[in-house]
Amino acid sequence: MKTNFENTALNACFQLHNELLNDDAFAGYEGDKDAFDRLYKEVYTITRYELFDGAEVDQVIETFFTYTEEIANGEREVDWYLY
Repeated sequence: MKTNFENTALNACFQLHNELLNDDAFAGYEGDKDAFDRLYKEVYTITRYELFDGAEVDQVIETFFTYTEEIANGEREVDWYLY
């Protein structure tokens, strides 16, 4: 049985997947299985370790875009979620 944060992460990942595929700013996102798996790992890490239990999908997505901006500004490592 999936936990609440796993369901939240999966729902956020599906929404982000669709947004990234249609956003020219994320032209490098191919949307294939490997890309989706990397996206899920990042979203899972946000949901599980960065936000409190019970976080909403919108909060996860907002945090993802905040972290993406931090990466672009050199304030966060590209692979921060692997640590």
